[in-house]
Amino acid sequence: FSKRDLKDGFWRMVCEAGQEWNFAYVLPNHPGQPVEIVVPSALQMGWAESPLFFCAASETGRDMAASYVTEPLGSLPAHPLEDHTMPEFMLPDITKMQPNKVAPFLQMIEVYVDDYIQLVQSRDIRALLHCSRAVLHGIHSVFPPPDITGHTGQDPISLKKLMEGEGLWEVRKEILGWIIDGATRCIELSEKKQTTILKELKDVLRIRSGVQFKQMEKLVGKLRHAAIGIPAGKSLFGPINQLMAMKPRTIIWQRCPDVRQAFQDWRQLIMEASREPTHVNELVPGPADYKGTLDASGEAAGGVWLPGQRELAPIVWRVKWPTEVTKRLVTVANPEGDITNSDLEMAAEVLGWLVLEAIVSTRWAHVGCCSDNSATVAWQGRGASKRSRVANRLLRILGIRLRKNRASPLVTRHLAGDRNALGDIPSRSFGYCDEWHFENDLDFLNFFNTTFPLPSQNCWTGFRLATGVVSRVMRELLTQGSSMAEWTRLPMLRKKFGRNGRPTVNLSECLRTWTTATSKPLPESQQCSEEDCARAN
Repeated sequence: FSKRDLKDGFWRMVCEAGQEWNFAYVLPNHPGQPVEIVVPSALQMGWAESPLFFCAASETGRDMAASYVTEPLGSLPAHPLEDHTMPEFMLPDITKMQPNKVAPFLQMIEVYVDDYIQLVQSRDIRALLHCSRAVLHGIHSVFPPPDITGHTGQDPISLKKLMEGEGLWEVRKEILGWIIDGATRCIELSEKKQTTILKELKDVLRIRSGVQFKQMEKLVGKLRHAAIGIPAGKSLFGPINQLMAMKPRTIIWQRCPDVRQAFQDWRQLIMEASREPTHVNELVPGPADYKGTLDASGEAAGGVWLPGQRELAPIVWRVKWPTEVTKRLVTVANPEGDITNSDLEMAAEVLGWLVLEAIVSTRWAHVGCCSDNSATVAWQGRGASKRSRVANRLLRILGIRLRKNRASPLVTRHLAGDRNALGDIPSRSFGYCDEWHFENDLDFLNFFNTTFPLPSQNCWTGFRLATGVVSRVMRELLTQGSSMAEWTRLPMLRKKFGRNGRPTVNLSECLRTWTTATSKPLPESQQCSEEDCARAN
């Protein structure tokens, strides 16, 4: 990695003739002295359109650098600042070497406002020097140096930052407040940012009289930046977003315990991330190693897990809702309930994830699942719900478990209800209709094997989550609360029933041929009204 900064970037952009009066300002003066007005000819920081105008120029410099780097190795002229990008033991003159005798390499150039960031995957010092020259010449093609402009100022490329070593090629480097390690492929907050955020979190949590909104707003902005490299933090913003949307002048912790809990969780996440940085596989989804589909009804949740890129014995699972949950479900017959069907669908996603992590290692695994509930798909995608307190609590749990397992971001996609028979039958197998009603797990598993036969005489493996784990999820549905420690240390999850199926890889043909005609709509007594669904979403 290497980084170059522009010095006084805005001041290098000259205003169009006649437009400089937009930036005129009055100088402070002593009484009796004449009023002096400054009319600058350079772009100013406070103008709303200045960043857009400046970035158009800096992006053009980046485009020029990207063009230069494609030139043949050794063809770019030497640059007077290139020595500041190469460590002392990497300063041979590439013109004295045999040209083009270098292995192909990968490279990328990006610019963030005035920071030019370059990544190269190569050990050849000639390739590194070639890339340095490309960026340096690219910057100077848009922001020319004093010997070209005739001005007496300093070079547009910050010499001070180069002298401090920011431009040096390094495997581990701080970029935009993040320490990026090319050897371990991990990213972590810089020590300074960690210390600052942890101190501010500690300070606001100790204030009992009330936290000012502006102070809270600044802290939340820093946490959003931290969530870039600590993805579990994304699932903690639900209650914070709801509070920030209200814009209260003062925030009293006793009135918003969920927000206080989110800040406490953030402290633990940042401290944990400092001990074990985030791997890039935890940031970027990829082709699914494991695929699943899930569903929830007013009586139960259920679904299946199937192999993707990795082997897996096909799994089917189901969990029956306790009476405390079903009594509070919002339906046509119970409009005063406080748990919606969408909340149950979100709980099904948490339960489904717990099933998967119980049977396979999900470390750096890419996982995809399908749900026929649009709200669940949207909530999981953005990590927060705008209105549902229950969904935000469940998203928090899902984020904690993903971080604990160091998994890739879970990707949830929408699947039409009439195509979701693999999730419908397990979630409606406790009394929905006579042909699907199986109180005994083995009877249900036999029916499922008959309905969805696997090739080569393979069979589905049944899975039953441990009672203690299910109870914890039910407590979240009932908004009874739990600490992060309770979800980072779970009791044993594994509890299979029936015959163990054989691991397999490709079931695409089965997915295409299994009939979807078995899906049926929910009974009217379990359906939510349109108004209730809108409120939930």
